[in-house]
This record gives sequence, C-alpha cells and structure tokens, in this order.
Amino acid sequence: MKTVAIVVSILLVLLFVVLCIWEVGIFKLHPSLMAVSYLGCMFQAIHIFSMDDTSCSPSLPRRKQILIHSFLQVGTIICSIIAFTAIYTTKIQRNKPHFTSWHGFIGLIVFIWSLLQAVAGLFLTIFQRYIRSLRLTYAQLRIYHATSGVLLFTISCFVLILGLASNWFKIFHKSTGKKTDTIDIIINL
Repeated sequence: MKTVAIVVSILLVLLFVVLCIWEVGIFKLHPSLMAVSYLGCMFQAIHIFSMDDTSCSPSLPRRKQILIHSFLQVGTIICSIIAFTAIYTTKIQRNKPHFTSWHGFIGLIVFIWSLLQAVAGLFLTIFQRYIRSLRLTYAQLRIYHATSGVLLFTISCFVLILGLASNWFKIFHKSTGKKTDTIDIIINL
C-alpha cells in the first residue's frame, strides 16, 4: 500500500509540473513548486513514519527516520518559500491584490503554519533541552507535532484543490487547449 501512495504522490506532482510548464514567467514556479513541496516532500516526510506492515521505514532506526524526515521538510520549506515569493512577486508585477481568494488566504495560513511546524521540529530534534521549560514531555510534544503536521498536510491538499478551481487555472487551460477530462473532473468537484 505504501508503494501505491508514493507512486500516486509522484504522479500528482508530475501532473502539476507538466500543467504549469507552459506558463510564461515566474508564476509557473508557484503551482509546480507548491506541488513538489506539499504533495512531494511533505507527503514523503510524513509517510516515512508510516507503520504499514509492508513499509520498509519501520525497519529503519528512529534516528534515521527523523533525519530523512528533516531533510524532506527542509525541501518542503525551500520549495514553498520560492513558490510563495514567485506568486507574491507576480501579484506585485500585475498590480493585483494579495490573498483575496480562499486559495490565497488559506494558502497563506498553510505557508505560515509550515514555517511554525519547522520551528517546532527544530525544537524536538536540536533544541530538546529547551523543551523542559514548557512543562510538557518530549512524547507529548512529538504527538502534538505529528498531529499538527498531518492536519497541515490535509489542509495543504485542500488548498491545492482550490488552486485547481482558480480562475487562472480554468482560463489558462482552456486557452492553451491542454485541458484533459481528468482536470475537468477535478475542477468541477
């Protein structure tokens, strides 16, 4: 089952990249890198802790799982910062308002939440001695971090779907003729 999830994740990332490659300018970095960030890196980072019986990750030592998770999350943050910068710059260049759609507003929340999650992860791995001042155990904080991360991933998927329903996506793919039946189904959900 884990292999299927990984393949679907990679295919969805490739779909976003291929759909956006035709766009001119830096805007194309926004949808493609957000897909790489959340559907690619973040999904894999969360999935490394999967307890699926067919998974190879439970056989990895916990420290290696955390190291792989950390590297993937660094990729998530780097890609999302570049993608956020691309859309912010594009909005300024086109003299359009920021964060006026549900996609933009919830996307901003997800972006900020991702940065906060990264800081929380740093405290859990590198700055453990400071955790004692919070009067919570390491195990409690780990559960909070994991739960928050899964919720963050779920909401980020919702934001990606909202992006597929955006005016730009609908207009762009109608005008280029690159629209497919699969995209029609996703947009009309």
